Amino acid sequence: MKQIALVTGAAGGLGKQICEILAEKGFQIVALDLMETNALKQNLKSLGDSLELAIGGVDFSKPETIIESLGSFLPNKEWTVLVNNAGVSVGGKLLDGSLAHWNLMMNVNLTAPFVLSQAFAKNSQENNIKGSIVNISSMVGVIGAKKPGYAASKAGLLGLTKAIAMQAGPNIRCNAIYPGAMDTPMTADWDAETRKKIEAGTPIGRIADPREIAQIVAFLADDQQSSYLTGAVINATGGQYLGQ
Repeated sequence: MKQIALVTGAAGGLGKQICEILAEKGFQIVALDLMETNALKQNLKSLGDSLELAIGGVDFSKPETIIESLGSFLPNKEWTVLVNNAGVSVGGKLLDGSLAHWNLMMNVNLTAPFVLSQAFAKNSQENNIKGSIVNISSMVGVIGAKKPGYAASKAGLLGLTKAIAMQAGPNIRCNAIYPGAMDTPMTADWDAETRKKIEAGTPIGRIADPREIAQIVAFLADDQQSSYLTGAVINATGGQYLGQ
């Protein structure tokens, strides 16, 4: 039986690397993204025949529509991995942040993973299959940040991870990763001084290549390699905030 991994935010810097590495490990990929479907297929053409399905135009800010977007994909006896990777960071600090920005980040970063995880758990139970959920949080979910909505949503995702792990076993394992700074389009506009400061404050001496984070996702997705891990939160920051 083939194994299918559903990856959200599949077109982004980290999402694409997750798709590619899981494909290398033998998974068929179902890619979900806000990007339009044809553009998404083009973006992921490196996957070749490993791209099982590309579903574009998915608005993660409207979680109630996500399951509808999956259409005939559900129920599916081959869906064994869910990677909740889609995320957004917008808005300002406490005194100038808007409720609209708060709701957007909560919906994309926290409610959408809940909705998909619930569907995944139901599918696993109905089909009696084992599976793995991997949630991509952030360092700011642990140490905080000056964007309240982003920090709260990513901290909430860590709590959700543990709640799922407690209730979805033994068939489903649920774990989270919190990366620090990564070399993705989101950090491409950093000026040299900002990048140098962050690298200097990281014991590893550099920011992460997204492929390094994707390798951890693949480890957690593999029921042979990480079969006794659930409810775990993996620090993948390069030691960025140690001593702070």
